[in-house]
Amino acid sequence: RLVSDPRFAALVDDVVVEFGNALYQPVVDSFVSGRTVSDASIARAWRNTTQIFVWDAPIYERFYRAVRAANLARTDGRQLRVVLGDPPIDWSARPDSARWEWYIGQRARSYVESVEREVLARGHRALLIAGSFHLLHHGSSPGEDPGTEVGMLEQRHRSAVFVVIPHTGLGARTSALEQAMAAGPVPAFIPLRGTWIGRLSPAVAFGGDNPGSMRLEQIADAYLYLGPRRSLLRSRIPAGYFLRHPAYLRDLRRRYRLMFGAPLDPAGPRRRPSARYFQDPDGT
Repeated sequence: RLVSDPRFAALVDDVVVEFGNALYQPVVDSFVSGRTVSDASIARAWRNTTQIFVWDAPIYERFYRAVRAANLARTDGRQLRVVLGDPPIDWSARPDSARWEWYIGQRARSYVESVEREVLARGHRALLIAGSFHLLHHGSSPGEDPGTEVGMLEQRHRSAVFVVIPHTGLGARTSALEQAMAAGPVPAFIPLRGTWIGRLSPAVAFGGDNPGSMRLEQIADAYLYLGPRRSLLRSRIPAGYFLRHPAYLRDLRRRYRLMFGAPLDPAGPRRRPSARYFQDPDGT
């Protein structure tokens, strides 16, 4: 609904996503602008990233198609562009394990450089979409580890990013927040600075223990309340999806062995096999 709203396209030039390999930027540019691109070609953008079994959930493909549909519906010539933030790894070149790990270490830098090159350098405004821990204020000083992609951007472009945390209904603390929000509108966009939600612990949004005296307003600017936890939906990979795409499954088997040093279950992945792979370089 957001990208389809004409008010959004009037204010925003680009959408920068974590779920897209920068190697396929020309293909995605063609696709979202309305030109003919085969399903197999556009799927490489989210299938061939540094990640595995993450972006195959249907919502990611639907996002690309939603931007394309919004652009085709516009009559003023102004179009949204999807900028791909994941490093340009080329799986057809059959990289080895060391090369893949090098690309994993470049993920944050690649995303930030995409924002700087394709958005800020052009005087554009963009919506940034990535896992929540990538897009939080960090508050580091010059010369210190910036911690997050937003921290990296803000070390060089002060106040360039407005951070919005979406409500995902995590943990017992969130239930208390939902009770307080019950009488209000859904969805609700709530500024954090100086508000009662801003003074809450980040554990409200992310679960876990209370990290000392830190407050939500220190790491984000607004909270997007989408309704109580029981009303929220999760996009899951359909059962048998990989078996219906045999060529893709063959390549996933190759990647899986390279990443984990073990063969992939022929029936497809049932669980995340290793916490090590899913850690970012900063350990989150």
